[in-house]
Amino acid sequence: MPTGTSGQSVGMGLIGFLPFLLIILIFYFLLIRPQAKKEKEMEKMRNELKKGDEIITMSGICGSVLEFRGDRIVIKVEDGGKLTLLKSSVAVVETVQPAQTEQKK
Repeated sequence: MPTGTSGQSVGMGLIGFLPFLLIILIFYFLLIRPQAKKEKEMEKMRNELKKGDEIITMSGICGSVLEFRGDRIVIKVEDGGKLTLLKSSVAVVETVQPAQTEQKK
């Protein structure tokens, strides 16, 4: 066996594997990386919750934060009822501005 042909077949194998590497890189930059960034932002938002924040849960429940109990929060809903939820169920946080509170009264 000449050494030139075996060297060429090794080079062809690497070139044949190159499209798969490109597909993996494309998936990483278009799908995996943005999703990880979004999850990190959601975790930061949930960790910065404070009393009085108006929230909307993933199931569509609206209320304001009353207290914290570890990884759970207690919220007050419109009719004065209280619900205990996991922090991870919070989808949107709307911080109440002092001017908004005065307008509601």
